[in-house]
This record gives sequence, structure tokens and C-alpha cells, in this order.
Amino acid sequence: MFTGLNGSGTVRNGNVDGGLRTWGLRVATEVSGGVLVVSVSGRLAAGSSGTLIETVVAALGDGHRLILCDLGGVDYASSAGLLALDAIAGRVSIDAGSLVLCSLTEPVRLVLDLSGLLPHFAVAPSREAGLAHFGADAGLQRSSSPPES
Repeated sequence: MFTGLNGSGTVRNGNVDGGLRTWGLRVATEVSGGVLVVSVSGRLAAGSSGTLIETVVAALGDGHRLILCDLGGVDYASSAGLLALDAIAGRVSIDAGSLVLCSLTEPVRLVLDLSGLLPHFAVAPSREAGLAHFGADAGLQRSSSPPES
């Protein structure tokens, strides 16, 4: 079963209905200077990519428009994972937001590059550089509430 957004910022745990485990994706959120940082770890594949999409869609619904997706903990991304990233980028764009990917591991960078998707994303080498892209400081606060206006 999926866990919902809670006060600690943890969003989803990557389990699916029926007690079957996905490839072990974990998604957590933190807010820094008005930027929602979505930290992803594990394997981004068909059975788990919906978790990431649901997290970002929920964040957009809560009013977040600046999203930094930290993929430093992702060791594998399938074609379904790539489609999830592309879908997220499209949804963020539709909602007049901005998405930056950061801390890409070599397997993720390679699959994005080979698929031709890498140029479609703003990419930062680190979380700090990603936050700087938005003009935010690097001090993170755990939160599940939208930035204050």
C-alpha cells in the first residue's frame, strides 16, 4: 500500500497493492527557500514510476511550482522511468512551474542521454547547484506545506 504525504515530508514508500514489492523506490520531500526538493532513491521502473508522478502531481496541487528532483539515489531507470520523468516535466510546465533534475547518477544520465531526453531537462550537478538555479539557499526544511506568498 502507498503511504500518503505526512508531516515528516516522506511521501511514498514504493509498495504496491497486494503486498508485492516494487523495485524499491523511495521518494521524500523537503522545502528550501520556496523550492520543493523531491529526493528519489532506488529503481525508477514500471512498477514504481507512478509513485514519483503521484508525488509531483500532489505537490503541484498543494501550490508548489519550483521543483528540484534529486536523483542522486537512483541506480536504475527503465523506459517507464524515463516516461515518468517526461510526464512530470510536462505537468510542471502545464502548471507554469519549473523543474530541475540534479545529482544524476551515471546510469540515469546515460539512459537519459541515449534516449535523447537529456537536452529536454534543466540539469544541475548537485542539490546546491539546483537550488542556486532557483535562487534558493541550501538550508533545507522538512515540510509538506506549500511555500508562503
